[in-house]
Amino acid sequence: MERYKKYRTIQKASYIVFFLYLLILALSNFSFNGNVEYIPYFIIIPFVVYCITMITTEILIYKEREAFFDTKQSQLSKTNLRNDRIDTSTLSKI
Repeated sequence: MERYKKYRTIQKASYIVFFLYLLILALSNFSFNGNVEYIPYFIIIPFVVYCITMITTEILIYKEREAFFDTKQSQLSKTNLRNDRIDTSTLSKI
């Protein structure tokens, strides 16, 4: 899981920032000067940004994991091909 540490750090940071923002918003005494129609956007927009960040990092983790396993698989298949060639050459000598 060391390969994904940077993505997990981004996720943790966005989690902390989002919930600290909500905590500050809940505990502070904001005066919206009668513009109550904009109040939901103070929660919805940061939540959407948080969700986009989480989804993006999960996609990046998935792509990196897939690329890692593809390289492992190709290395294994090359090793198997070499072993097959060795086996056939020793069989022909018999």
